[in-house]
Order: sequence, then structure tokens, then C-alpha cells
Amino acid sequence: MTLPNMLLDPPAEFGVMPFWFLNDELDDQEIRRQIADFADHGVGGFVLHPRIGLPHSLAWMSDRLLDFYEVAIKEAEKRGLFVVLYDEGMYPSGSSPGQVVAENPAYACRCFSQRPLNGDAPPQLAAGENLVAIVARRGGERIAVVDQLSGSFIRGLHYRP
Repeated sequence: MTLPNMLLDPPAEFGVMPFWFLNDELDDQEIRRQIADFADHGVGGFVLHPRIGLPHSLAWMSDRLLDFYEVAIKEAEKRGLFVVLYDEGMYPSGSSPGQVVAENPAYACRCFSQRPLNGDAPPQLAAGENLVAIVARRGGERIAVVDQLSGSFIRGLHYRP
């Protein structure tokens, strides 16, 4: 097969491989049906990707969620499809939808903030805050750059009510 022909009809390992968002109640038969539909439309594989919309009963890395992964993997194998296991319940990689911070709060999201200074007085810092630098701005104003907890989070799987 020539390269131009391969580009028009690539082998499965070079073809379409969509992120398959798992974002609702999951059901073994529906998983199998969707995988059959992928295969029928020339999709050579998929990336299993849990997303916003999964119910609380399908927590990240729970036995129940992994059982659904197993159904999908076995069905894909039966049909000769590739499967990529996404390393995270969304992002950032490594947060494991809040499980890491729940285990060790020292890993909570942090940020830099700026605070105007009055004269030469040092900034007031709360527990857990760290002074990073005092910076003179172009107009002469001085600010403190403070490392602090952000009060925000990205936990990946955001459950619906």
C-alpha cells in the first residue's frame, strides 16, 4: 500500500481514537452497544475518560467504575479495538479527584497573590501564607507577593446532584 493510500484509509493504530467521555449512569449493555457502534463506523479505538456527570456511586477508581472499565476493555479486545486508559478523573493529573488532598492537605492548590504595602511595614500574613517577594512597581508603589492557599480546586469528577 502506498503512503497516499494509507493516509486515505489508515491502519487502526493510526486512525480515529476519540476520548470517550463517561458522563452518566453506566450500563454494561450500553457500553457494549457504543463500542459496537465505534467499530461499525471505523473507529479503531478510544480513550476511556470519566467526566462531569458521573453519579457519586461511580467514584474515581472505585470497584464499580473499574468493573465498567473491564466491560469496555474486554468488548474492545473482542472487536480488535485499541483502548487508552486515561490517567486521571479529569485534571490536573495526580489530584485523583480530591483524594490526594483528602489524604494530605499539604497538597492543596496554592497561588500567588499581590498585596499593596503601606510604607515600610511588612505585610500581615495568615497561617500557611509565605512572603515570596516585595516588588517595586513602575509607579513606585510597593507590593508583597504572597504564596497562599488558593481556596479553589480542580477535582476532576464533578458530580451532578
